[in-house]
Amino acid sequence: MKWLVRRVLRVWLVLVAVCTGGALAGRLDPAPNRLETLGFGLCDGEACYNHIKLGIDWRTVLDLFPDAFPTSASLEHHIDAGKIRSILLSNVDSDVLQFITIVRADLYNPRLLSTTAGDIVAQYGAPCRVVLKGTDGTRNMMLLIYPTLTVHVWVVIRDQDNRASYWLLPDSPVWNVWIMRAKEYGTCSDPTEEDRGAWHGFTSRDIYLARYARVLATRRS
Repeated sequence: MKWLVRRVLRVWLVLVAVCTGGALAGRLDPAPNRLETLGFGLCDGEACYNHIKLGIDWRTVLDLFPDAFPTSASLEHHIDAGKIRSILLSNVDSDVLQFITIVRADLYNPRLLSTTAGDIVAQYGAPCRVVLKGTDGTRNMMLLIYPTLTVHVWVVIRDQDNRASYWLLPDSPVWNVWIMRAKEYGTCSDPTEEDRGAWHGFTSRDIYLARYARVLATRRS
């Protein structure tokens, strides 16, 4: 009987060691998120795609993607990634790369990228600016703005009895990403407006609005 107890205890200790080791290994070597598997990352502190940064000579882009399908002022680099059709690289009628984005098969599936706001912040750090935006007359979307990255995130309704109760959470799904200069929605150094301003973490849309309103009130006083 004692022999059996010792053997069971020994097996249990081995299992604990294996599980602990696996957990530690997972923390030390986390699995890449969806954007990383597609080729999006950081190069010298800037968002990039397959080590290509904005501003690279357009002829170099053409040489790097010889099989890409040319469209007006852009290239579609087809990839084998389920419902993601391709990566679009564009020069916007200039001689350098101006923006990169993802072409999806279903524009209305908010979870198609299998990437979350938490993944974005973990990969790129805190955004320099947040824009409150909406598609249905409300602000049901938030834009995370970086110097060379713009990320559209669907906010989550936490209170079903209050449809205006939108929250930006770590698991809020990402709708799409654009590697582009922060200018369409303002630069990182622009002053706060009623619907855009500094990053205040994962919290409700109402808290963002209140803090932006407080900044505006202080500026006017």
